[in-house]
Amino acid sequence: AIKEAGNNPEQYKTLLKNKPNGFLVISGDDDLVCDVVLAGGSGVISVIGQALPKLFSTMIHKGISGDKTTAKALEASAMPLINLIFEENNPAGIKAVLEQLGLCKDAVRLPLVTATEGLKLKIKTALAALE
Repeated sequence: AIKEAGNNPEQYKTLLKNKPNGFLVISGDDDLVCDVVLAGGSGVISVIGQALPKLFSTMIHKGISGDKTTAKALEASAMPLINLIFEENNPAGIKAVLEQLGLCKDAVRLPLVTATEGLKLKIKTALAALE
C-alpha cells in the first residue's frame, strides 16, 4: 500500500491506473479523497475524520461502494470545514474544530500557534451549518 498525499489528482489517477492487483492506494488528502475512492482508492488517513467520523466514514464507504451521488453530497457538506482546517497552519485548524466540539483544548506546542479568532469564528459557523 501507499499513502499518497501530494494533493495532485493526476498523480492519484496514475497510481490507481498502474497499481498491481491487491495494492492499496490510500489518500492523505481530505479534499481529494472522495474522487480517489470513487476511482478505486482504498480509503484515507484523514484529518477531518477526527471531528466528523460518522459523516466522513459514510462518505468513504459510499465512495468505495460506488454510490457517487451520496458520497459527493456528503463531500459537499464537509468541504467548507475541510477547507477551513487547512486555512492556517496544521494542526491549528483541526484543534480549533475539536475544541468547538468539546473534545479537547486547542493548545499546540511552539513553534506552532493556535488558530486565529477569525478562523475560529468561521469554524463555529461551518460546524453550525452541519447540524
